[in-house]
Amino acid sequence: MFTCKHFARHANVYLETELPPVLHLRFTMHRMICRNCRRYLNQMRQVARLAMTMFPAALPDPVEESLLRAFRERQQRHSEHIFIRHDA
Repeated sequence: MFTCKHFARHANVYLETELPPVLHLRFTMHRMICRNCRRYLNQMRQVARLAMTMFPAALPDPVEESLLRAFRERQQRHSEHIFIRHDA
């Protein structure tokens, strides 16, 4: 069962990476039926937009590339473990 706790814990993965289709569908379905998770996701998007306007200074390209690579690798490691199948 995909819960609000799963959604909140991994919403950044949903927003920042391209998930496998089945996982993306689980997030999307939960978002469609859960008003609170829709609000949470919208708040995350608003905070990200606000942060971009508050801190527009660009990092040097090598630093930015290194940070993005590290972030993506971390997200990929964590996204592999975000869902536990419960067959009951």
